[in-house]
Amino acid sequence: MNRRSNGVTLVELVVACSLGLCILLVFHEACSHLSQGERSIDKESANAIKEAEMMEKLLQDVRSSASIESLGSGEYRIMRYVMGSKGAKEAEVVWKLNKGSRVTRHIQGKLDWEYKFPAGANSRDVQFRLNLEAVRDVGNAL
Repeated sequence: MNRRSNGVTLVELVVACSLGLCILLVFHEACSHLSQGERSIDKESANAIKEAEMMEKLLQDVRSSASIESLGSGEYRIMRYVMGSKGAKEAEVVWKLNKGSRVTRHIQGKLDWEYKFPAGANSRDVQFRLNLEAVRDVGNAL
């Protein structure tokens, strides 16, 4: 007796569902890993932008400085020129590496800007140094 059926057996249905579930699980894990990587890259990019902003502010202070003085323990006082309503005037800018891996910039004693290094960087790893050397101006020697 040869019985031919047009449907699927219960075993075939269970095997097909199991394979479909495995494929969905692999796809879900791949999407999850991609999402984590994207969040990590976004966080690193935001930190790099803040670090570049910090370096740009420090560079502006150094370029327009009248004098630079180390106050010790990661603190620097820069007397720089700023434009006011009556022309250029001197202003005191203080850069400081605070506890907790935080760099602050104060102008005339008021907090102007702050950067906190990302979690995982401890205060011993963070180094805030300002090394200035006298360089002879050679003009257009080339």
